[in-house]
Amino acid sequence: MCFSFIAEREDLLTEVLLRLPGKPLTTFKCVSKQWHALISDPHFLRRYLTSNRFPSSLLLTPSDSPSSPMPIFPLTTPSSPPTPTLINFDFLNVPHLLLNVTQSCNGLLLVEGTLDENQSPSTLFVCNPITKRFATITGVPKKSNFFLAYDPLKSLHFKLVSVQSVNRLGWSDATLDWDDYSTHAHKIAIYSSETACWSDTRVCFVVPSTMKMHLGVYCNGSVHWYLKAKESFYFDVENQCLKTYPMPPNIENHEKSHFSESRGRLHMMLLSPQLLFDIYELKEDYSAWSLRFHRLDLSRVHAPLHDLYVLIGNTLIRLFHMLCVAGQEKEQDFMLMLIFHDGTLFSYNVVDNTITELSEFESIIESRVPWFEGYAFRSFEFIQNLSPVGVSTA
Repeated sequence: MCFSFIAEREDLLTEVLLRLPGKPLTTFKCVSKQWHALISDPHFLRRYLTSNRFPSSLLLTPSDSPSSPMPIFPLTTPSSPPTPTLINFDFLNVPHLLLNVTQSCNGLLLVEGTLDENQSPSTLFVCNPITKRFATITGVPKKSNFFLAYDPLKSLHFKLVSVQSVNRLGWSDATLDWDDYSTHAHKIAIYSSETACWSDTRVCFVVPSTMKMHLGVYCNGSVHWYLKAKESFYFDVENQCLKTYPMPPNIENHEKSHFSESRGRLHMMLLSPQLLFDIYELKEDYSAWSLRFHRLDLSRVHAPLHDLYVLIGNTLIRLFHMLCVAGQEKEQDFMLMLIFHDGTLFSYNVVDNTITELSEFESIIESRVPWFEGYAFRSFEFIQNLSPVGVSTA
């Protein structure tokens, strides 16, 4: 079947285009007016977002080097060596700002812009690096943690959740227990791209001081936090209320190694005192966590070359960082992505014990020491698609 025949049949052309990655589609808009209209059509866009709703790539951002280009590589085990790719944010055209990617959500990235590394962000950007389109949000609440809430299957508009610490001396609310100094108070404001403004209503709540608010994870319309306790909290963005959900069993006796979302499910990886890993998955009804993998021994991943830990005094130092705990296209498959102190990068299929060294990316990832001064890299699962976001200023 020749290309000209497909081009003349819009139904066949649509089916072909739906199977392409997002980046080529942005180029194909320039082929003709017909292609531009087809790819820009809201019906095509919804079909494309529906068929490309799962992450296919992992982005790495150097936490100690704001505004640096981000390496991107496939989440699936490649049949041939992948070509290293870098994403930069020159299209934002803000050379005076330091840019820091803080979240990936269904094809969009949340980027914080600061004038100085020690300052709160003065500007937020929500962008799609594939289409190079973005929205600019100014007038952001100071000293806040921000979370992007976006589900294109429900709405093409996004929301931002601001979680701001509350000064006990400057806030009066009779429902809050201000005498309990084992807790911290926070207030939440919500920005909507549909109205281009922050909400007037403020949700105020108190949580244990041990809950690290900056480590929230967005999943299925809510921002989740973890605690070493029987229960933790999550914020329902649509209903604007705080709710509780259970933590994995015996979490008090384990080190939390990884907490993330993948394919619409929350996952937590716990390290036992015996240096073995358990991977839990939160059930869809939030009733409990299912143990997906028990007592994983990761020494097989890197043991031929290095040890996984080193003992300094009485402290056991981990020589690797877990970048990703990801579900795969086949529901039973599960993949881990690890980076070691010498810059080597491995993917590990937990089900079939397949280990792949991604040596093609080691020239991009400089040798860093991820366990001192915080981790040198943060990682984000990313969907390379056409998630829309307009150029606007709030």
